[in-house]
Amino acid sequence: MKNRSLFILALLLLVASLSAQIRFESGSLACVLEKAQTKHKLVFLDCYTTWCGPCKWMDKNVFANDTAAQFYNTHFISSKFDMEKGEGIEIAKRYDVRCFPTYLFLDEKGVLIHRVSGAYLVAPFVAIGEKTSTPQTCFAAYQTQYETGKMQAKELIHYMNMKRACCLPVEEETNAFLATLSETEYLNRESWTVLRDFVSDPNTHSFQYLCSHRSAFENRYTADSVALVIERVYRGAMRNTLFEKKPVDTLGYLKLRSDVLALKLPNADRFLTGMDISYYERTKNWNAYAKTATRFVEQHMPANDIWGLNNMAWAFYKQVSDTVYLAKALGWAKKSIDMHAAYANTDTYAALLYTLGRKEDAEKSAREAIRLAKIEGVSDVSGTEELLKKIR
Repeated sequence: MKNRSLFILALLLLVASLSAQIRFESGSLACVLEKAQTKHKLVFLDCYTTWCGPCKWMDKNVFANDTAAQFYNTHFISSKFDMEKGEGIEIAKRYDVRCFPTYLFLDEKGVLIHRVSGAYLVAPFVAIGEKTSTPQTCFAAYQTQYETGKMQAKELIHYMNMKRACCLPVEEETNAFLATLSETEYLNRESWTVLRDFVSDPNTHSFQYLCSHRSAFENRYTADSVALVIERVYRGAMRNTLFEKKPVDTLGYLKLRSDVLALKLPNADRFLTGMDISYYERTKNWNAYAKTATRFVEQHMPANDIWGLNNMAWAFYKQVSDTVYLAKALGWAKKSIDMHAAYANTDTYAALLYTLGRKEDAEKSAREAIRLAKIEGVSDVSGTEELLKKIR
């Protein structure tokens, strides 16, 4: 009798554990909407991809949580679609899904009520679902207010933050807001917030106004915060010249670089040296890359930046052939190890030793790297094993 009771208890616990997950409906979106209409519930859509790490984390840690499951199973008809396969491709286009995971909350007709993106812990994730009970606080309500021109500055900033959190563009809202300002209004708190957080084009009137009236903004909002805004905007524009077109827009890059120099920002050398590293990498000018990156490490990289040193040393191993610079990279890898020995930096050190012809030391370091990998739980050490084969 006792064994039977224990069996029943175990069975009940198993059933409970299996039920402690959000129930995702199979079938088309039309079928999901039809069921939502029958049950008088909203629809919750998990928009994911197979390669998305945060999507997998949510599956394991949140969707299978009993608190989240109870709430979402009670209030929503849930479904999930791979945004790169089948109907998911059309759903991504229809709702402008740009990053993953994105969560869509729809009414029974498929009209968007709310949306968020990213991974969340259980409590915030439940709070997101609870938000749909007050539609006036949701994404779609803010979108309607903006489109009808009934939005105050603080509401607009909140709406823009909601859009950006979903990887949606905010240039239209940014430009529309700033276009209404008189020059005296640029220094207002709301105007500064928009300039600080959303302006991305250095050629706009608003950004040029900020640069030409920099001292006024510095007096009100500190010199460091103003410099950070200017640097952010130019970094984005300079990266666009490097990564948006092939070949690299060299003239555009050099023009922006010249503009930054003219502004005499307090950290201009650090900023531009870092950007130049990317420029030389993209243009495959490895001699200039090595020279510039070395100067960056020696003059601007924090001495205790363990992984910054390792990453730069690895980049030199992959791209630089000059033994003088490789010797410097070896020193960076050693410094990284001295602060914290791990598989990654010990592997880098071994690779550089091998390249510099120090095979005995390279073999010793490679074996040490594999030992550390076992301790750290690193499963893929194939690169280090290949290095050992070369050494032998």
